[in-house]
Amino acid sequence: MMDLPGWAETRLGMLGRYVNGRGFKSSEWSDSGLPIIRIQNLTGSSSTVNYYSGVVEDRYIVEPGDLLISWAATLGAYFWPGPRAVLNQHIFRVESYINKNFHKYLVDNALRELMTKTHGSGMVHITRKPFDETPVLLPPLAEQGRIVAAIEEQFSRLDVGVTALERARQNLKYMRSALLQAAVTGQLVSDPGRQWERRLLPTLGTLDRGKSRHRPRNAPELYGGPYPFIQTGDVAAATPWIRSYSQAYSEDGLAQSRLWPSGTLCITIAANIARTGILAFDACFPDSVVGFVPDDGLTAARWVELIVRHMQSRLERLAPATAQKNINLAVLRALEIPYPDMRYQAKVVEEYDRHMSLIASLDEAIDTAVRQSHRLRAAILTIALSGKLTPQEPSDEPASVLLERIAVERTQSNGHAPTLTRNAHLLQQKVKA
Repeated sequence: MMDLPGWAETRLGMLGRYVNGRGFKSSEWSDSGLPIIRIQNLTGSSSTVNYYSGVVEDRYIVEPGDLLISWAATLGAYFWPGPRAVLNQHIFRVESYINKNFHKYLVDNALRELMTKTHGSGMVHITRKPFDETPVLLPPLAEQGRIVAAIEEQFSRLDVGVTALERARQNLKYMRSALLQAAVTGQLVSDPGRQWERRLLPTLGTLDRGKSRHRPRNAPELYGGPYPFIQTGDVAAATPWIRSYSQAYSEDGLAQSRLWPSGTLCITIAANIARTGILAFDACFPDSVVGFVPDDGLTAARWVELIVRHMQSRLERLAPATAQKNINLAVLRALEIPYPDMRYQAKVVEEYDRHMSLIASLDEAIDTAVRQSHRLRAAILTIALSGKLTPQEPSDEPASVLLERIAVERTQSNGHAPTLTRNAHLLQQKVKA
């Protein structure tokens, strides 16, 4: 143990009562009653709220401000903002014997270590014994409050910086949009006397749908060969080059498909509408993707890719609102493409790529800074919980005395924290009286 006067060694399980939630079956869900707190409601991954209108034990009731710990799927500690609710399984409600905010930070820090020891393949979780036995350093009760204030001051400064970074990231998004607009409207590269004609896309090259006639398409004999097979997701992830794939056709697969040459512009017409990418290798693709191969000397695939990407929102609006949006080939055949000469197209693409490279560098710098802020947050927590962020006060009541009171309280309540001990300060006042 470090030389910290007034601090004491203990275990996480000694510092509170951790009440697990109840398993609410979907057949018990209702349109009214108390909200059921599920893990996705804590993490913000879902805004869907289910309700329970039946009778439930008090132990499963959660009040606004209660400390909750999700111990499965996503591990984390959270304060419930309200309203009054009931607690689902895989979440602890904490009845704390110490400063509740300090307790949360202790749990946050401990969970980082426990995550390396999680169990489960489909849904990771921690088990109760290692959680309860996690060693922690406990400062005096007054020091807990000072540490919380110091942590929150540092975190507040970090939050200001992260907010500025996210604002900068949003500005880069606007810059990308403005750059694309400038590139395809003649504003990025000067073109004195510009009089661009407009040509239908099929007059500039070969435009056709991909092919994959075999049903079912997942027949094993079609795959495992040397011919890359890309799908709409691969096109949507292009930058704009398609350089990777997850499946490949065999000779049987190729026989029922079509091999498109490297340099083909791919345009999705189903699921992801009008997303674009250019093949960096020969590949096959299904009929949910349209291929465009420009005729020599007429246009460049990159120029057409910029035009179609600029039209993406408009093309997406043409898709009927069905379960899976799609547009047909006729929509693309009717596209009129602005048509400057090839030399100008090359200049625009070169200038566009130069600017995009700068934007990508800035974006990467923002990502690096955000990751560093996460590491810095963890470092602040570790430093604070080791007693290095705030000065020690010799006049503080030692944590060992608090642990003695906690032991008495646990014995008297048979390990169950009474309602009074949900506020550590009230516990301290009660014992002193």
